[in-house]
Amino acid sequence: MLVSIVMAVYNGQHYLQEAVESILCQTYTRFELIIINDASTDRTKELLAQITDKRVKVIHLAENKGAAFALNLGISQAKGKWIAVHDADDLSYPYRLEKQISYLKKHRELVAAGSFIECIPGRGNCIPQQNLSGLEKLINRVQTGEEIKLELYRTCPLTHGTMIYSKKTFIALGKYNPDLKISYDYDLWTRLITAGGIEKFPEKLYKYRMHDNSLTTQNQLQNIKEMFFSCAKYIRHTRYKKHKERPVM
Repeated sequence: MLVSIVMAVYNGQHYLQEAVESILCQTYTRFELIIINDASTDRTKELLAQITDKRVKVIHLAENKGAAFALNLGISQAKGKWIAVHDADDLSYPYRLEKQISYLKKHRELVAAGSFIECIPGRGNCIPQQNLSGLEKLINRVQTGEEIKLELYRTCPLTHGTMIYSKKTFIALGKYNPDLKISYDYDLWTRLITAGGIEKFPEKLYKYRMHDNSLTTQNQLQNIKEMFFSCAKYIRHTRYKKHKERPVM
């Protein structure tokens, strides 16, 4: 089964090489890697030019469009029936794809699967270990489909870079919403879970990097606004289908 791994990157020079290497070293080898350079202004383009692995396809955007737009573009070029996401500053364990794909083959009812995470700090960040451990425990405590479905009413229990999902279902449900700059992943999960099951493989398969200066941290008000919008749609679709009013941004 061919899996298409899609990565959007903007000014990712510090972690890009490590992230790509963690993909190219996967024990499961039937994959393609599509990287979309979202008009980076640092050395990202130069670093991408050094990649010679034939499984890698690079797309350069002339202007910055945002991660949701970039991911939609990459997925439109994907040949695999399953899309695996990977953020440009994170790392996958070598056996990540192998274990997740095996899990999906055993659970045909699922439209998506994630995994548990390990939280790691960014370069020069002064994030206390207790903060790393706290987020790790918060995310990893939710595993089953029912737990995820309920948690989506409160917050996002899924880490974007851990996810593998059906390309067919993704397209049918409208892809990522490019109007959302931060919570486009949460918005997608609230739609995907209405089309089929989503579960997590109950092992740490992904290293999630926490930053003091992440987009979510710097733009908390915008993040809350976007999540509220997506959550309102989710509640309406699952609890109040008969209502005519629809949430608006």
